[in-house]
This record gives sequence, C-alpha cells and structure tokens, in this order.
Amino acid sequence: MPLIDGGDSIGANRLASAVHASPFALLSVNLPRPAKETLTMLELASDLDLRIGMITDLSPAPGDSRADPAFATLLGSGLVFDSHAAPTVFASILVDAISDVKGPAGQGQLEVLEELAGRRGTSVY
Repeated sequence: MPLIDGGDSIGANRLASAVHASPFALLSVNLPRPAKETLTMLELASDLDLRIGMITDLSPAPGDSRADPAFATLLGSGLVFDSHAAPTVFASILVDAISDVKGPAGQGQLEVLEELAGRRGTSVY
C-alpha cells in the first residue's frame, strides 16, 4: 500500500489504485486533530471495503467508527509542544509485530522499504 499523504483527488486515486494491488488494510495515523481530508480518505477506504486500523490520541476519535481496531495512545502534554513519543513507539511495535507474524517475508518487505528509502533519500539515516 502506498503512502497516502493528501486528501485530494491524487490521494483518492492512490487509494483506489492500491485496492487493485490486493491490500487488505489501511493504517491511519490521526494525531492530533485529524484534518477533514483524513476523514474523507477514511470514508473512501471504508467504501472500498478496506479494513482500517487507526492510531489516534483520543478515544473516541473523529473517524474511529470506521476503524477496527483503533488504538488510542496518549500524547505527552507537559511540554510547550505535544510529545508524540508514545504513538511513535506504538507504531514501531505494531510494525514489528506484523513483521513477526509474516515471518521472513515480512522482514524482507521491511528491508526492501529501507533500501528504497535510502536510494530515494527519504530517510535521515
């Protein structure tokens, strides 16, 4: 599934095209105060019969009625800016668990993504 980072017609086209590539789920990260476009993409994903997982900072959260499961991970608010440490760690654990379930194939997919990120310069490492 490609990264869908916009709620415009390009994002909608990416989502619709991804469905034809046999994805089984969409992971939505709604932190904090999701944009209207995010909710539009969740509606489209639901209409396309994708299973939706959500990481959010609220429970209940906007759009979580379309998600199964929805994981609420609290933001740290003790600083001037909210800390996204807990949701970031949770997302890492979730990806690791999915990789474990998929076995060597899952690890191979993650390695391919790492290699692509390095080639494209999208990683800071």
